[in-house]
Amino acid sequence: MYGKSSFPPRPKRPYPLPPAPLDITSMLTDYLLQQGETVFKTYIASTAVPLRVAITDKTQYELTITGPYFASAATTYTYLYPNGAAPSCTSDWWTGGAAGNQYGQGTTGGLMLCYASPITLRTLVSNYPGGKSVTSQGVSCASGANYHQSNNCISDWQDSATPWTSLGTIVFPQAQTGTIVIRRIL
Repeated sequence: MYGKSSFPPRPKRPYPLPPAPLDITSMLTDYLLQQGETVFKTYIASTAVPLRVAITDKTQYELTITGPYFASAATTYTYLYPNGAAPSCTSDWWTGGAAGNQYGQGTTGGLMLCYASPITLRTLVSNYPGGKSVTSQGVSCASGANYHQSNNCISDWQDSATPWTSLGTIVFPQAQTGTIVIRRIL
């Protein structure tokens, strides 16, 4: 009864498991990710989170930001400041939810990621000599209300003279706690 199993042996995995993401929460200098590598950073009650990731030309990164559920101040945004500074960028955004839809475009102080503070947000960062940009999609909670809204943002940093060497700093409209996962795609 307790002898050999009648089930066939489990096949071996045809590919190795990827390494566990590296925790860069306490890093003080920028870390250069290799293609396919993933890191994460946690933050507590922060309005500005330095990402501590070095980047080079012709690379792409995926950021996933998760935070708690809370209502954010109205008409404020979450930004990425490349190299830790707030450059002039052009942005297009659309938000939609129970309070209706909003669309806007214009010049922003930083790469716009989201209207309000994100509950969850996925961002694609592209760093090419001819185009430095972010594309984001996520969910946030509007001020003073208990409803979610969808966010879609596209933002371009059109300064071809300044190299983008550090992924930079995420700036929230109010203190937030959460995790940012960063993966180098290309």
